Amino acid sequence: MTHWKFFLALIASVPLLAQAENRLSLEQAVAQAQQSDPWLKASEYRQQALEENAVAAGQLPDPKLNVALANMPLDSFSFTQEPMTQFKLGISQMFPPGDTLALKAEKMQTLAQAQPAMRENRMGKAELMVVRLWLDIWLARESAAVLEAKRVHFQQLADVVASSYSTTSGRARQQDVIRAQLELSRLDDRLDKLKQQEDAARGRLSEWIGEQAWWPLPRQLPDLQPVRDYAHADRQAVEALWLQHPSVRALDRQIEAADRDVELARQKYKPGWGISASYGYRGEDALGRDRADFVSVGVTVDLPLFTRNRQDRKVQAAVAGTDALEQQRLLLLRNLRSDWEKARENLQSLDERVARYRNEILPQMADQAEAALTAYTNDDGDFAEVMRARIAELNASIELLRLQVARLKNIAQLNYTLLAAAGKGE
Repeated sequence: MTHWKFFLALIASVPLLAQAENRLSLEQAVAQAQQSDPWLKASEYRQQALEENAVAAGQLPDPKLNVALANMPLDSFSFTQEPMTQFKLGISQMFPPGDTLALKAEKMQTLAQAQPAMRENRMGKAELMVVRLWLDIWLARESAAVLEAKRVHFQQLADVVASSYSTTSGRARQQDVIRAQLELSRLDDRLDKLKQQEDAARGRLSEWIGEQAWWPLPRQLPDLQPVRDYAHADRQAVEALWLQHPSVRALDRQIEAADRDVELARQKYKPGWGISASYGYRGEDALGRDRADFVSVGVTVDLPLFTRNRQDRKVQAAVAGTDALEQQRLLLLRNLRSDWEKARENLQSLDERVARYRNEILPQMADQAEAALTAYTNDDGDFAEVMRARIAELNASIELLRLQVARLKNIAQLNYTLLAAAGKGE
């Protein structure tokens, strides 16, 4: 029975072992988020609906069939008693004013053409969001790994101080022992906080990629590069790319559709019209003689005479809607410019800070920590200085990780603002 339990436990652990071997790379996370995004599929359905509506909007309204029994006498309900009694069959067809049908079809088709650009922008936003969340997870996990590695040093210091304090020949003081234990407790608290941050980021990432968000990540940061040389980018070329950004192109299609609304409102100044035709059948008279049947033909014409509070107002409303979208487009371009400038400036600063931490600050922090420890062991230093040096070295190591992650986040933001360049492979 024991062997069977072991065998079943081994089988149950196979999926867990297989999952442990998986590593969620940034490229996999982005691809999974873009492939499984329900918004993209919904956009395809919206485009299909708009295209179908475009065809329907360009068609004439259905003709109307009219069937009536006219002039029936109430005293006898006889079809042959009165000469005006007749059975009428009529049909009518209305024609909207001007180019209303063509403009409605163009509007729907224009809105449909905005959907591909909206999907492209959504994919860019999904990539930006997933990159940020993935990097948040990586930073929390790697910061925890640094803390766990450095905690060994702090534990060794605590053991040495405790041992020295317990001996009569030692120079350690009680406050040194307390300080060492306090720093260990603080490290444990920071580890718990980082674990919470990692779990929170994984939870948000799971909204995009599901259970894969809980897979382990690679130890190395991804090689994320800007799509253009941000330091020497030509301003006019970049502004031309912003005009081709998918969010701007989608808004351009909406502005075109709003222009169709203005033209549709102006069509109301033109008269709509319709035609009708009917056939009236009459029965025989009281003597059995045939009566002549009737045929009627008519034309109906709208008379847009009182336009001040209807057609004029509708045109003004449509023009105001178009102007609002134009202002929204200006605001969108300003936001793209602002995001690009901010990301570019931050990236230049972060490149310098990462290099400084790697080449200067971290080596100097390590030397300072070793010097403080050497001085303390030689009875020429203070334990508090040793702890401060170790903590400063630890914080500098984590700060370097934060700067590296911030640099990649700014590259992701920079690439999103230049999404047109990325889409063209420039």
